[in-house]
Amino acid sequence: MSNSGKVWDIREYYKLARNNQANDPGNTAHFGQGYSPSLSNNLFTVNLSTLGNATDFGDATTSAQSRGGTGTLTKGFNTGGRTPDMSVVIDTVDYRSLGNATDFGDLSLARAYNGACTDNIRVVIGGGNASPAGAARSDTIDYITAASTGNAADFGNLSSGRLGVSGGGDNTRGIFYSGYGDPGAAVDRIDFITFTSVGNAIDFGNAATSRYYNACDAASTTRTISGGGAPSPGNVIEFVTTQTTGNGTDFGDLTASRFGLAGSANGTRMIFAGGTNGAAVKSMDFVTVASSGNATDFGDMDVERSYLAKGGCNGNGGLPRDGSPQRPSVTYMPGSGRMLLFGGYNDDAGAATTDIDMITIPTLGNAVDFGTMTTARRLFGGFSDRLRATAMGGVSNLNSMETILFSSFGNTFDFGDLTTGVHFNTGLASVTRGINAGGITPSFSNVISYVTIASASNATDFGDLTAAISGTSGASSSVRGIFAAGNQASPVGETNVISYITIASTGNATDFGDTSGNTTTLGGTSSSTRAVYAGGSDSAVPNEIQYVTIASTGNTTDFGDLTQGRGRTSAGSNSIRGVFGGGTQTGAPAYPDTNVMDYITIASTGNAADFGDLTRDRSGGAGCSDNHGGLQA
Repeated sequence: MSNSGKVWDIREYYKLARNNQANDPGNTAHFGQGYSPSLSNNLFTVNLSTLGNATDFGDATTSAQSRGGTGTLTKGFNTGGRTPDMSVVIDTVDYRSLGNATDFGDLSLARAYNGACTDNIRVVIGGGNASPAGAARSDTIDYITAASTGNAADFGNLSSGRLGVSGGGDNTRGIFYSGYGDPGAAVDRIDFITFTSVGNAIDFGNAATSRYYNACDAASTTRTISGGGAPSPGNVIEFVTTQTTGNGTDFGDLTASRFGLAGSANGTRMIFAGGTNGAAVKSMDFVTVASSGNATDFGDMDVERSYLAKGGCNGNGGLPRDGSPQRPSVTYMPGSGRMLLFGGYNDDAGAATTDIDMITIPTLGNAVDFGTMTTARRLFGGFSDRLRATAMGGVSNLNSMETILFSSFGNTFDFGDLTTGVHFNTGLASVTRGINAGGITPSFSNVISYVTIASASNATDFGDLTAAISGTSGASSSVRGIFAAGNQASPVGETNVISYITIASTGNATDFGDTSGNTTTLGGTSSSTRAVYAGGSDSAVPNEIQYVTIASTGNTTDFGDLTQGRGRTSAGSNSIRGVFGGGTQTGAPAYPDTNVMDYITIASTGNAADFGDLTRDRSGGAGCSDNHGGLQA
């Protein structure tokens, strides 16, 4: 049946928006400043859905040229620049209303001619020129969190120092396209980063032509487009498919050769504004992103401008597809079986991630993106009550805790600090208390600490484990917390020791029994009566699942097997089902990660079955659920 002439069903749209399938791109682009013929602070805007001349947006905080630029759903950003000295300033504008830019914070290094890209959560800034003389080409990559204000933090490094680099990507990858490097020549290198992690950029491929001072943007959810640049001829437009790797492909040509231009895209159209090829221009060209071909006239700026601040748009391909943040579920109820899988190490990226995946335990299926942690973490612990999930510690001996509400998609916020920085730690919880135990500080630790989950605060000393141990695995009822196996300091090596605490009190742990063998990094979860441990061991990586009855003491009993042997898996439950997500499939030195999730019925015994897949391979993360055994009366 045709929907022509009918009123749009808001419920249908809501379902699309919840799944990030409603394609409603923003159209507000910003760019400007540059040299015209002196340094300018003027910013301009166009509506990418129509053709026409640029109109005034407002003024930047300072007159500058050659700034990096990008845009989120609500904000435009310009970074660094030449004033004529190199600048550290990060400006932001509000796309929801015209007006002057405001100060956001500072880059870690003063530089101009840098590139920038965003996934709507982080803005990542790469490369640039660290001195007016042109010799100090930077490989620095910084990032900021778009929703806050503050100075940039270190992300990693480009494959080489270069200026005149430009940025693009999609909502998972940032692309840094070509530039001018050593020994004083244009380069064709394309690098990429993963927004949710930190680390050095990875080789993507080569540009079709060596370029610098080119324009680039996340043109759509699939394509990153680059156009113009030096040296001559600078009319070339090319593209890459962002989620692959490979070399640039010819797209077409600009209406005239030029470099020092700005580019902005909304997923449908990309414009190229201004620039110079001996004389500055005020013209703007555009292309249709999904096709290929030569650019055509879009309109004009107020005056001729060169070395513009790179542009941004609230509809670029690095943003959520419906033009707004993913909607929270209207059907979610606390304690209904939502599980979050935090962070971990992804061996493809070669770094810890900030990913937060979400599953609904009573139903099978693949995980979906829930949000982002403030800090990339691996080999860390977590705990949760029915309302919030908290991640704590991690490599390299982090003492911070960050938390997020189960009820809303989004990013974490600060909870407080542990008593000491630690990794290879574990967590468990009751309705009121979150517990952290063991780990490496860098020496092996026997420390147990606790927090009151309802109020964000620093951890307090609880007592000690029976031995200094790392890689132990926690599970709980509402009364007891159980810690199973791990690597101990004395005698050195993997252990089979199980110990327990009474969560509502404080004091040292007591011996409970033994696991079936010496092992470490088990995935642990529970119902109100059983604690279940799966996989484990950095060397053998067994597929064994074993359990204990929490209210008693004694050794583990065989439960069944995982679908594949692995360690460092993340676990959670709704007290009926237990789920084990990700992990490492073999021991050192390979440690290949997996995205597999298995599930069991805790009250029975038997082999695990396939649940679905994580959004990507990872290990050494933390699982938190809203109805595990520690939350059952």
